[in-house]
Amino acid sequence: MIVKIQLFVFPKDDSISTDRRVLDCARGFLGLSEATLSIVRDPYHKPRFAQRDDLFFSVSHSGDLFLCAFSAAPVGVDVEHHKDCNFEQISRRFFHADEYAYLKANDFRDFFSVWTAKESYVKYTGDGIDDRFSKFSTVCDGKLVDRIGDAQLCYVPLREGYSACVCAQQISGISVKFGPESFV
Repeated sequence: MIVKIQLFVFPKDDSISTDRRVLDCARGFLGLSEATLSIVRDPYHKPRFAQRDDLFFSVSHSGDLFLCAFSAAPVGVDVEHHKDCNFEQISRRFFHADEYAYLKANDFRDFFSVWTAKESYVKYTGDGIDDRFSKFSTVCDGKLVDRIGDAQLCYVPLREGYSACVCAQQISGISVKFGPESFV
């Protein structure tokens, strides 16, 4: 299914719960009645609307950003604030051998692009980060890919110091809206 993704970007605010932010987005920007929506989670903790099997969402937050992606088909989103860490150790432990070799050859410059692609994919599939995280690769022939199996990856530039990626079966476009400090 070819889908358009609506991506909302907000400053992270720990006083607003993730579910509240998703419901606010659905109500305020998609025009849905909050009274008709509730969020449930599948056995792998992937959230979904209990009453709507035609509307999917995914959330991510890192640093001072909170992202919420909506689509008419399954979707995954991830954002990562760039910060120092042991890139080599993390890559060796969690990434596919091709990704590790690619990153090592490039001084781990694309570490956060690889991470957000991988995490957006497992959010899309609903698998989460488990033993299979290192079994698939976001790198082929020495470059980042835009597909993993039947899933398309779209790297979204937000601002300096952040990497973000959206994953869905077939993306026709991504509309990005930056939200106010808060809205209720």
